[in-house]
Amino acid sequence: SMQNLYNATQAQAAVQAAAAASLPPAASLPVPPAGSSDADLKPAVGTLVHSPRGASAAAAAPLPFSTKSRKEKSLGVLCRNFMELFRDAPPNPGTQGPVIEICQIADHLGVKRRRVYDIVNILESIDVVCRVKKNTYRWHGKENLPHFFAELQRLGQDEAQAGRYSPARGMAQTCQKLIQIFLVSQRTEIVLNDAAEEVLGPVEESDEAGYQKAMKTKVRRMYDIANVLQAIGIVSKENIGSNSTDSRPSFRWVFEVPPGEMHRFRPGGTYVPPIVTQFERPAHVLATGGGGGE
Repeated sequence: SMQNLYNATQAQAAVQAAAAASLPPAASLPVPPAGSSDADLKPAVGTLVHSPRGASAAAAAPLPFSTKSRKEKSLGVLCRNFMELFRDAPPNPGTQGPVIEICQIADHLGVKRRRVYDIVNILESIDVVCRVKKNTYRWHGKENLPHFFAELQRLGQDEAQAGRYSPARGMAQTCQKLIQIFLVSQRTEIVLNDAAEEVLGPVEESDEAGYQKAMKTKVRRMYDIANVLQAIGIVSKENIGSNSTDSRPSFRWVFEVPPGEMHRFRPGGTYVPPIVTQFERPAHVLATGGGGGE
């Protein structure tokens, strides 16, 4: 199941954590040369190798929390800034990737640590990073995403064909399940409210006011995840803030590999026709969906 995939990722991270238990706290974000060991990861104090312009941590002093605008604090913007730090990092799905220190990243970006964790939890759910120990992660990169998505697609197809379904719980599962909807249904665009119900479960409120309140909560969670996925080029948000019946807020698949071709990245993978799950909604629910914003 999808949970088994996530558990396997966590198990792999646990093995890596045991291997790196003696790793000293990093004061920067180095890119180790190929074949380097954990012992090589201790950098010169005060440097931030992956800062956008290669500047030192002191030279690239972050803005105080209070001076950051709401847009600057959004997960989408923070994720783009986070990814920029590792723009030149070589792809490394093993145990030799650059070390990510959460506290240092939070200080550099000028945000609270929990905001960095929101980003890292989503990236970990798709194996872009892996957990080493508390406050410490390791960079894997995006190069293995097609293979990860291919396996996620297979698991989703197995669950759909067996008639199994359970609402997502937590940020990691929600992210995986949103991606899985695209991969299994092979749709390239999904209306926001439909995605929220398919991922987090249908809203069961019978009155319109209760429905709208429950839906708003689901949509907020979806936006946080979509902002990160948009920042790394997996989905885009369309028609956000529009109330037009012809322009419903939606998510569009923009990753380089279309869902219908993802099976090619699975050993012996064969094409499976689209599988779409439909939910019955209360009759009062309008087809226009809801608006939103970042």
